[in-house]
Amino acid sequence: MIREVGVAAVPGSSFFREPVNHLIRMHFARGTDVLDEAVRRLEKLQAFLK
Repeated sequence: MIREVGVAAVPGSSFFREPVNHLIRMHFARGTDVLDEAVRRLEKLQAFLK
């Protein structure tokens, strides 16, 4: 996801005791301008989900 979309995510298994390999965690402690750019980049995921 970092290479193709430019946004990083952390596996949910890093935060839970139970096996949750189907989840990711994203952190949004940034300014609005950075979040707007992240949303723009995440829109690229649609191409991979079709």
